[in-house]
Amino acid sequence: MVSDPANACFARTHRITQTADFRRVFATGCRSAAGPLVLISIPNGLAHARLGLAVSKRHVRRAIDRNRIKRLTREMFRTHAAAAAGRDVVLLIRSNMNGWDNARFRAALIALWGQHLRKCAASSSL
Repeated sequence: MVSDPANACFARTHRITQTADFRRVFATGCRSAAGPLVLISIPNGLAHARLGLAVSKRHVRRAIDRNRIKRLTREMFRTHAAAAAGRDVVLLIRSNMNGWDNARFRAALIALWGQHLRKCAASSSL
C-alpha cells in the first residue's frame, strides 16, 4: 500500500497505451470475471505492473460514470500494484453498471483483483 501521497502518481510508464499491447493482453491473457468486471493479464517482462482500461460508452453511457470507474480503478491499482509486478493488467467492463456506487465498485474490484492474481499465479506456475 502506498503511504506517501507524493509517490501515488500514475506514471505513463505504468499505463498500457499501445494498441498492440492491448491486443496482446486480450489475445493471450489470463481472465477472471465478477459480474460486469473482467480482469485480463499477462506477464510483461518489466519490473513493474502496467494498467489498461477498457470502459466503453456502450456499457457505461455517461462520461462522468466512465471517468469515476477509471479514477477508482487507478486508485486501487496504485495501492495494490506491487502484488502484480511484472504483469500487464486490463480492466474491461462488459455490461451495464447502473446503480453501482463507489463502495460497491471498490469492493467488487478488490475482491476480483485478489482472485485474479491467485488464479494467474497458479496457472503460470504450471
